[in-house]
Formats: sequence, structure tokens, C-alpha cells
Amino acid sequence: MIGKKALGIDYGGRRIGLAISDGLRMTAQPYDTLDRRKLDKAAVVAQIVRIIEEQEIGEIVVGLPLLLSGQEGDAATKIRYFVADLEAAVSIPIILEDERMSSAMAAQYMKQADMNSRKRRGVIDKMAAVVILQGYLDRTGG
Repeated sequence: MIGKKALGIDYGGRRIGLAISDGLRMTAQPYDTLDRRKLDKAAVVAQIVRIIEEQEIGEIVVGLPLLLSGQEGDAATKIRYFVADLEAAVSIPIILEDERMSSAMAAQYMKQADMNSRKRRGVIDKMAAVVILQGYLDRTGG
């Protein structure tokens, strides 16, 4: 998918964090957060489809929340349902990426950047999406 950007998704209980790679697929940057409390499933999928079209996305990387043991739990099952809805709406590849510790890593990065807890709350989901997407880009060479 060289030449097309990748979209990273951290699908959380309250918010969905989004990150987008650069055109060379070397770096991931925070993009947006969708509030699941204000959007139903169809609206979330519609927003993501709009972003895919506007940003010329060629691949989606969704964080899969595995248990520390590597097994899938209830949270992973919810992600798989979300991915099934997304697959019905888009024709680009969707990759599931192990997201264990992504939120913790994102919080640590922001703490190191001296960001206060109130500001962190507003960007933690986007930063978790960055961690997921950047991990995928690094692992696959873009």
C-alpha cells in the first residue's frame, strides 16, 4: 500500500482515537477522536468512511485488545464486531494489531512531555491510536 496513508484506530469504550500515517508510511500522527456516547455504530462507520475518502487511506489498522496472556477476551470480541461492520462499508484491507499496553505507553509519552492530566484525558485515545499505528508501521516497514 505504498503511496496510500494508513489509518490507525483505538476503539475504546467511550471514545475512538484515530491516527493517520504520512504518505510515505513512516510516521503516525494523531488525527481525531470520535465520541461513542454521541454517535451510534452507523454514524461511527460513516465518519470513518468519510475520513478514508478525504485522507486517501489505503489500509486500516485497528487495535486488538488482547489479554496479557495473549488470549482474546470480551473486549477483543467487541472489536471484531466493530471490524465486521467496518468491513461491510469499506473495500480496503483492515489489519488487527495487538494493542496491549498502547494506552499505558501513550499516557507515559504524554507524562514525559509534561502534559497535565486534564489535557491527557483529551488526547489519550488519539495517542493510543498513534502507538498502535506506529507499531504496525515499524513492524512491517510501512
